[in-house]
Amino acid sequence: MLARFLFFSLIVTGFLVGPAHAQVEKVGSKLKDKLEQQNKPEKPAPKTQSPESIPLNPKAAPEDTPPAPPNMKSPAKEKSGSSEKLDRQNAKEIAVACLKAYKKKEFQSLSALSTPGNQEMFAALAEFGQKHPRYNSITSGWRWEAISKWKPTEPLTVRYRGSNTAAVEFGATRSESYVVMLEWVDEQWCFEDINSPDRQDFRSLPKERP
Repeated sequence: MLARFLFFSLIVTGFLVGPAHAQVEKVGSKLKDKLEQQNKPEKPAPKTQSPESIPLNPKAAPEDTPPAPPNMKSPAKEKSGSSEKLDRQNAKEIAVACLKAYKKKEFQSLSALSTPGNQEMFAALAEFGQKHPRYNSITSGWRWEAISKWKPTEPLTVRYRGSNTAAVEFGATRSESYVVMLEWVDEQWCFEDINSPDRQDFRSLPKERP
């Protein structure tokens, strides 16, 4: 009888203790997992590089040198494409250049072709234009009319008054010749004035420079 009671007590104890033990093991397992998660070291955040430290792709790197300028004519080409250099020792050629500049009122160009005494006046005409006191007299009257009627295709006649003065006829009436007066200065012909000598007197001058 006593043995049966003890056996029955053991069965009841096992029935009560078993679930409780299992519950304790379950709670303990949860606590263990939680502690492990708390004690587990956090993963370090990925390091980010500053824009300055990031290496550039050589192909994408900006160029140190500026882009090349557009192709332009070299000075030599521009010079060759412009009008040929004047022969300052050719009286007829200088007379044509003076007439063209005078007719177009290009006084700066005329200044470069003039004698030292006229250079300053024509440079002032180029700067001040109609405000210059000589502008009206230079661009009107018989001189201006004769030059306005002149055409570059018309033939020119050269005569000399001594070795330092050339008269180049560019127009004429029955009694007068319209001539460009040139002076020999510093081994070159320079513009001096527009004259209208008697035509017979002009024709009687030497054709060759003494």
